[in-house]
Amino acid sequence: MRNRILNVLRGLVWPAVSSRSRLNAECYMSVSMQNPPTGPEYVELYHLLTEILTWVDPTYVCTHVAVTKNFVGSPHVDRSDKAFQFALGVGEYIGGELVIESESHEKLYVVDTHDRIVKIDGRRLHWVRGFQGERYSLVFFCLDTNNGTALSWSVYQDFVPDGTT
Repeated sequence: MRNRILNVLRGLVWPAVSSRSRLNAECYMSVSMQNPPTGPEYVELYHLLTEILTWVDPTYVCTHVAVTKNFVGSPHVDRSDKAFQFALGVGEYIGGELVIESESHEKLYVVDTHDRIVKIDGRRLHWVRGFQGERYSLVFFCLDTNNGTALSWSVYQDFVPDGTT
């Protein structure tokens, strides 16, 4: 699946202008899962995102997926999110770990997302470390208040994708 994800992302037609111009990313797009892009160049991406979500957690209500190329993030909190997130990094890179502040604000978790999907809560302070190479990321998130979850763990360390059980 990793190679298929990487091939789809490498072949993407990225929007000419990022919808989030203040982000430090070569390319960025937000894909609405309720109102998917209609262009033929995005059909394969949408189907792939749906397949990943079904494998990860078929009960998770994902409203959007942030798709990035070579994103390095400064510390921020995803204030509009209503639930935890799933994050995945793919590509040929070194570094690029996700750093998330603990629930107590007293320590930092360093999470490796390279070729693995993790369950984290972006409503906690987090960022992406610098890296070398080509790095794509997919972040599945929910903006629907009806499907919100309580703010609890920064990192769900025991998380196992549903499709692996």
